[in-house]
Amino acid sequence: MPPKNSNPDFTGERHIFHYTFLFDAYEDQGFRTVWGGVLAAAEACMVWSFATYQVLVPYFIAVSALLFIVFYLLGEARERYFDMCLRIVLAFLAGFALYSILSRVLVWQYFGQIGATPLSDTYMRWGNAPVWECISGIVRDVRDVALARVLVFSRYYIFMTPAFMALAIAQGKKTGKKQYPLLILGVLIFVGSPFLLSAVLGNLVVIRACLVYPAVFAATVGLIPVLLSERFPQKHFLKWAAVALSGIMLCSQISISNRYAELVHATAEADVRFAHEIYMKKQEVLSEYGIGNGDWVPIVFAGKRRPEFPGCYIEPNHATGISFFEIDSGHVDGTGRIARMMCSTGMKTAEPSIEQFEQGMEDAKAMPVWPLEGSCRYNEELQMIVVKLSDDAE
Repeated sequence: MPPKNSNPDFTGERHIFHYTFLFDAYEDQGFRTVWGGVLAAAEACMVWSFATYQVLVPYFIAVSALLFIVFYLLGEARERYFDMCLRIVLAFLAGFALYSILSRVLVWQYFGQIGATPLSDTYMRWGNAPVWECISGIVRDVRDVALARVLVFSRYYIFMTPAFMALAIAQGKKTGKKQYPLLILGVLIFVGSPFLLSAVLGNLVVIRACLVYPAVFAATVGLIPVLLSERFPQKHFLKWAAVALSGIMLCSQISISNRYAELVHATAEADVRFAHEIYMKKQEVLSEYGIGNGDWVPIVFAGKRRPEFPGCYIEPNHATGISFFEIDSGHVDGTGRIARMMCSTGMKTAEPSIEQFEQGMEDAKAMPVWPLEGSCRYNEELQMIVVKLSDDAE
């Protein structure tokens, strides 16, 4: 006799969750059937995603925990949920190990060192700062999310997360399924997953790396009406009230995300327009020296420039919605990124060397600020253009 399903409607829908992993980690027969090629493809995709953006590591953990919670609460009863968890963990560890090996090989090839990249070293605080500072960074990260100190975080998060935990654990107890502690562990991992990266780094996570938070918040808000319906099947008003409340919360969060998307778009357009002004001025200055094609001439940007937008626009946060000319000018790597941005839009410009950048910053001290006459000059000795964007150039 087949095991009883705690939610018959979930019987067909559960396959959606199965194929999220490209293999069926929850079915013994299915897992054995596709253990070969499909699982290898899944591992390859996992390594690819981890190498693309390391934030997808805690994202994978969060999604894995979420799928286990959903299957435990709404799926068919199983004898050994531990086997299910073990398969997911082993698949993750295999993919993460392969990613770690490949990343170290590439770091050694391109940077001549064994270990993390220079960018990773910048964010890693464990071992580079006192322990209390690392713990303080983690606590501040949790506090920013829980108390919505940054606009991208919802003020409802601190209420909905405990509500989801209580409902999920209570519903798990009600189902009477075996290995109940695994559900509790899964819920704790899922709720804590937005802070995994902060815990690993011992540092506050920049907003652009907070990919786990929106997934956890959306799933939490979306599952609460489902769990209430399972817990109180006769109280339809409670379920629909929760649906309405969840909709309001999600719409509020979507509105904030859309405002940031609007800001990013407007900033990108403003950067391209300003880059075109710089590019045309560069060609004008070079023509005075008899240089017709100045694509090979680098530009050194001294100071910063922030585009002006109406007051209705949301304020930038970290690197989200910040201009290239605000965050990347004033240091050699950033100036190079501006050059690459200009090249990507058809305005060919070379990247300055360290010597050119340092001399350009020195030249800028005696220059007026853009767009005044003389704010864009050509250095014949080092063959470069210097543009002064503000008086705070150092």
